[in-house]
Amino acid sequence: MTAATQIELAPLRFPARQATHEGRWLPLYLEPLPGSGERICVGVIASDGSSIEMAEVPELHRLQAIYGPATSSVTFAARLTMLEAVSLAKSEGLEGLKALQSRIEGLHIGDEIRPGAGRNLTDLAAIALQQASSFASLKSTSATAVEVPSHGRASPLVAAVKHSVVSMRPTMRDQFQRTYKFAERARPTIYGFVGRKLIANFATLGGSRGVLTHQVDNAKARLWDLKHLRDGVLRDALAEPMAGQAFELLVCPPVHKGLKPKLRETASSGEVAEAGELLEREADRFDLRCRRLASVTEVANQIVQREAA
Repeated sequence: MTAATQIELAPLRFPARQATHEGRWLPLYLEPLPGSGERICVGVIASDGSSIEMAEVPELHRLQAIYGPATSSVTFAARLTMLEAVSLAKSEGLEGLKALQSRIEGLHIGDEIRPGAGRNLTDLAAIALQQASSFASLKSTSATAVEVPSHGRASPLVAAVKHSVVSMRPTMRDQFQRTYKFAERARPTIYGFVGRKLIANFATLGGSRGVLTHQVDNAKARLWDLKHLRDGVLRDALAEPMAGQAFELLVCPPVHKGLKPKLRETASSGEVAEAGELLEREADRFDLRCRRLASVTEVANQIVQREAA
């Protein structure tokens, strides 16, 4: 090739490697029937030496073809198992978790701690999950609802109810502020409490006359969200069937975080009662239940009692 025909080639450039966050991970398996030898992967736990991250297996509701009505119990047990395993991993590390697996009935841990890498620890755990579970690769990309992390602080009412419930039942902490979205660009929908037997949203009635109408509108929106959930819009995210759960709007007086309204501005008991009756009629229209309670403590007691029943 002569000098006249030489073509200068631009230097080849390779994209910078993004998966530079290294760590280790363990797969976790649940034995639905202890002693049977049957095991289902329910998630992975990853660590980078300073933090612990878990990734749960999605769409365990597909097991309904095998377990039928017991599927919801299996998925609930899987979540509790993961939460307990994460708690142990945070205090004992991955090595300590393997040594302590006998403390969680039905839990089995992978034979060895595996190395991995990702953009961050969350990404590392997600990649590891795809290696450990076929359900992870089958995760739906359609418009069915998926659970997403909750952002922002809970409202004063939700925070007060959660504090009261957790003081009685610490294991219910993660059942508050469950957030779901129907599609990638959809607005997330937040549910106050999602339990095994009770799914509830919270609302307040009371305070100044000026906010009473706004409170009723917000409460109606909470009822509408419950109707969508009850009718199966979020069934794929929470496992089906959902006929065994009760769907209720729990209403109580507002939790004051600042100055209380002046007496002359406060809505009368008759006005609050009328607003409550309006919500009850709206709930009846959706075939839901609106339950008015006298305080945050009564709301918390109602949740604990219903879940324990």
